[in-house]
Amino acid sequence: MERRRLTKEDVEAQVSALTPGKGIEAKFYNKGGAVVVTFVCSKGEDGLTRRTFSIGRKSRMLHDCSIFGTAWQKLIEEYKLQPPKELTLIMVSKRMTEQITSFQKIMRPYNHDYAYPVNEGRMQAESLNRKRIQDYNERKDEFCHSVGLRRIKLFLNNLVKNGDHVAKMYRIALEIEGVNLAAKKALMKYHSDYNNYNLKESMLHELIALCLANNVCYGIQRSTAPAASQVIYFELPDCEQISFHTNLYDASKLPAYKGEWDGQNCSTMRKLESAIWTRYKSLLKEKYKIA
Repeated sequence: MERRRLTKEDVEAQVSALTPGKGIEAKFYNKGGAVVVTFVCSKGEDGLTRRTFSIGRKSRMLHDCSIFGTAWQKLIEEYKLQPPKELTLIMVSKRMTEQITSFQKIMRPYNHDYAYPVNEGRMQAESLNRKRIQDYNERKDEFCHSVGLRRIKLFLNNLVKNGDHVAKMYRIALEIEGVNLAAKKALMKYHSDYNNYNLKESMLHELIALCLANNVCYGIQRSTAPAASQVIYFELPDCEQISFHTNLYDASKLPAYKGEWDGQNCSTMRKLESAIWTRYKSLLKEKYKIA
C-alpha cells in the first residue's frame, strides 16, 4: 500500500522546525522518477536564520524558502514536481554549509523576504528555456502532420541538392534551433558546451550569407538578456519572424533590425513547421501519402 503524498503543510511544519545546521531531504517525484530536494537551515554572520532549498544532489543553486508558499509553488508548478512521500532528517554537509555562507555574503545587501533568492531574470530565462526544450521534444515526432522532424530534414536535404535556396534556409534554421537547445541544456546543468555555441554562431553566419544572396530580411538588435549581447532576427520566406540570442563577434558589421520582436516566446519550431508545410504541402502530401 503506497503511503500518502505529504501535503504542503506537512513539509512546511518540518522545514519551519529546523534548527541551524540541520536539513531535510525530500524525494519529490516527476515523470523521470525521484528528485531530491534538500531543505536546510543556517545562521549567517549577521546572526539571522536562513532557510533555503536546492533541487538535485549536484545542484549549486540555492533558492530562498523564507516564504514557504512561494517555494512550494516553484517546486510544484515551475519544476513540475509532485509532493514527497517522506522526509529524512540529515546533517548539513560542510560543502552545503560553505555554499549557504557564500550565498548569504553575496545577497546580504538585499536582506529581506523577496530579494535574496537567486536572480529572478536568470530564473525566468531558465523557465523559458525549459519550455522551448519541451516544445522541441514534443514536436519532433508530430512535425508537419506526423512526417517527423528527421524525415523533414531529409526531405529538405533533397530539395537543397536540387538548388532550392529557401529549403536550405529552413534546414539551417532547424539545425540552429537544435544546437541552440543543446547548448541551453548544457548550461542548465551548470556547465557550458562552448562547441555548441561556436557551431550555432557558424550556422548563423551561413544563414546570414543566404539571406544576403537572396534578398531576405534579417537584422540585429541589442539584447537585454544577461548571457547574450545581441538578438538576430530573420524573416524567411513564408515564415513568421524567428530570432536567436547570440554573441556574434562581427555584430557591428551587421544591419540593424528595423522591426520589433513579435512577443512570441518559444515559437521558433512552430513557425518553421508552419512555413515548411505551407511552402511544400503538395510535395509532402504526395511523398508521405498524407490525406
